[in-house]
Amino acid sequence: AFATWRTAQVTNLLFSVAERPYMGVEQVTIDANDGDFARLVVDCRNFGQVQATGGVSQIGVKIDGKPLPQSSRLSEIENIGIVSPTVPHRIFRFVPMNLFEQVRDAGSRMIVYVSFAYRGPDQRQFCYSKLFSYDRRSADFIPTGGSDKCSGEVY
Repeated sequence: AFATWRTAQVTNLLFSVAERPYMGVEQVTIDANDGDFARLVVDCRNFGQVQATGGVSQIGVKIDGKPLPQSSRLSEIENIGIVSPTVPHRIFRFVPMNLFEQVRDAGSRMIVYVSFAYRGPDQRQFCYSKLFSYDRRSADFIPTGGSDKCSGEVY
């Protein structure tokens, strides 16, 4: 009886680890096609095999440690709801062109922080936090820290 109980526990544990959503960021990009704003795109994905539910994202941009003009903590939060596996879920932020030009010319530093809180099919809560720093030489965003803790801290 103990062996059967233990086998069921291990099987349940393996299932709960394998069959859960794994939210993350596929890519962060920025383009300057608009004259007034550079468009920042955070391509969020569920890399798991089952859908994520109750998803809430917080995506913010800081340049030299300061939030974008006209942004607030509240404006960074979005209800992303259900995120199906492997389906792109793009979230946009718009950076004033003069600020982006300072970053691109190495006069300023841009950090994008991404945070997700979501649930799996068994209603367990999961979290994901990641920082991305813009690298002007590669014109790309480089991961610079992250966590799966639900405390809100990235490191």
